[in-house]
Amino acid sequence: MLKALDDRVVEVTAMSAASPSYSRPEISAPDFQVALMETMKTGKDAILRMMCSFTQPTPPGRQNHWYQIIGTRGCLGLERSGRDRPKMWLADARMHDMAEVDWRRQRTDAPTEAFGIGHGGNDYYVHTAFRDAVSGVNPLEMDVYDAVETVAPAILAVDSIGKGSVPLVMPDFQPNQARAGAQTLIPDKERDGAMR
Repeated sequence: MLKALDDRVVEVTAMSAASPSYSRPEISAPDFQVALMETMKTGKDAILRMMCSFTQPTPPGRQNHWYQIIGTRGCLGLERSGRDRPKMWLADARMHDMAEVDWRRQRTDAPTEAFGIGHGGNDYYVHTAFRDAVSGVNPLEMDVYDAVETVAPAILAVDSIGKGSVPLVMPDFQPNQARAGAQTLIPDKERDGAMR
């Protein structure tokens, strides 16, 4: 979503159910956790909600991933059951209700070498993008700064839960006037004892 919005998270708040799982006590993870992430870089003022629940029982064969986007000019959501289809509604399209759309994880334009590879063939594209970047054919779609700004909100969510669900400000990892590119955020005296 950060890539689609061309934005960055500025603050994270998260909550968690107690551990261990209520439905599967042998699993030490909680049944669900939720993080609210506020973005503001480009003035979009979006709130991203990410909820994880991997210990709860689900119907056989169902994946535990569901996406919903609610925007200023419409909304969409993926299917929620095996009988359901993804749905979309656009405010300017004179639509009276959500319309079913035929979105699937499998691409219709996939080359034959993508078939049989994980995640419905989509792992092929991750592999080839990395291969092409290492070979100098194409640049990576995500640089080190984008990567750290994508993963850091999840780390802050864990910290927020550990501190009683307090809001935590996201550091700015991008090079700026105060910090040159590829410069560490850990002061030298603290870094000496840190793992390199």
